Amino acid sequence: MQLSTELKVQFDVDHGVVVPVEVRLDDLDAGAVVYNARYATLAEAAIFRLWAQHGAIYRDGRFEGPDATHMVREFWIEYLAPITGTGEIAVHLWVERLGTTSVVYGFKIYTSDGGVLYARGRRAMVNVHPSTRRPYPWSEQFREWSQPLVREELPG
Repeated sequence: MQLSTELKVQFDVDHGVVVPVEVRLDDLDAGAVVYNARYATLAEAAIFRLWAQHGAIYRDGRFEGPDATHMVREFWIEYLAPITGTGEIAVHLWVERLGTTSVVYGFKIYTSDGGVLYARGRRAMVNVHPSTRRPYPWSEQFREWSQPLVREELPG
């Protein structure tokens, strides 16, 4: 899957998509290293950039679209190397599981050339009905554009 952006990621993957994300000055702690909680926001920025590529928009501070009301069920991350300084990084995203009402994204955060793996993890989300906040099926549109991101299980 190709993601058109103004940033330039310089490596390919065999599944999923690579999304460029910018590390900004306010992501850094006093030691010029990305603060640990910011890794999650960098991964989320990549997910929402991917969603925007498929028509999801924010308007008046609210996410709009048929799958706009979802909640994070789980977020897991393993820190492997510090991100030092500002600039472009790459987030490799894929879908580990696409259920009726939930999706689990896998991600890896790299240097823009793929040479250093900073972190890896997963983010599970549940789509919910906007008024009841109960699990609600993903739209067909969401399922269609998510399906190519599903990582195929390797045999045995």
